[in-house]
Amino acid sequence: MTKTDTAQTPDDVLVQVQAELGNLRILRAEKQREVDAIVARMQVLERRMSAIQVATTTLTHWVPPTAEEEWRENLTAWRKVLCDELLALPEQLRTDHEVGTQKNLTLSIGMIDGVAVVHGTGYDLTTLRLGQLMREGGYEPTGADASRNFFGTMPWFGSWPDVERRIARIKKERDDAQAQLDAPLRKDTERETPRR
Repeated sequence: MTKTDTAQTPDDVLVQVQAELGNLRILRAEKQREVDAIVARMQVLERRMSAIQVATTTLTHWVPPTAEEEWRENLTAWRKVLCDELLALPEQLRTDHEVGTQKNLTLSIGMIDGVAVVHGTGYDLTTLRLGQLMREGGYEPTGADASRNFFGTMPWFGSWPDVERRIARIKKERDDAQAQLDAPLRKDTERETPRR
């Protein structure tokens, strides 16, 4: 048997196969790095898209604290009236009515300031001067029953510090949502580059 020019030995074929396999492994590693980079970029874009959608939804459904601000304005106006009436009382209280009026006004101001508790004082919001000012401002008691001489319960949306906290929280929620929207809208290549 004579060896022809075209015939290859098993060793020759093994060398060729090993070389081709080596080249394919290198090519596969390069392609895998490309795929990994594409997947990482897709993840960044998906997070960015999700952040935009969440923030946009939050901002779309955000309700300005109009009712809270109106309540705060009412509390501020009522407090001024109550303080003026308290200052108009004589320095020396001479009658039980004057003493009762002072206590009523002091409790009313304390409720607005968030430092007074009416429970156990013999008063409630319907019998305080504050309750009267609230009724004059359009707030009506619930559950009133004239046939049983029952005044009902005045709606109470919290003291001045309570409403301030709620307004601050509502505005912070909006500011946070805006910041969450602003961040993905910026073209920040450092932020979008995945860390290895």
